[in-house]
Amino acid sequence: MSEKEMVLVEVNPSEIVYLDFLLEGFNGLGIGHTLDPKIARVAIYTTSSMKAELISTLKKLPINVTLIGEE
Repeated sequence: MSEKEMVLVEVNPSEIVYLDFLLEGFNGLGIGHTLDPKIARVAIYTTSSMKAELISTLKKLPINVTLIGEE
């Protein structure tokens, strides 16, 4: 069984909903939770088996996603 992982990112505040929409489209890749809507900091929860794919996908998105940290 894969362990839970978290990737912390920031996006443009106007793109939070779009990021959530994209994550929903990639079934099983991750679930976004907005921590601070003013600076658009989002925690994305995933599994250890999907974490590398999540990060790779975030780098390819048509929006600017800044990786802040990982846990």
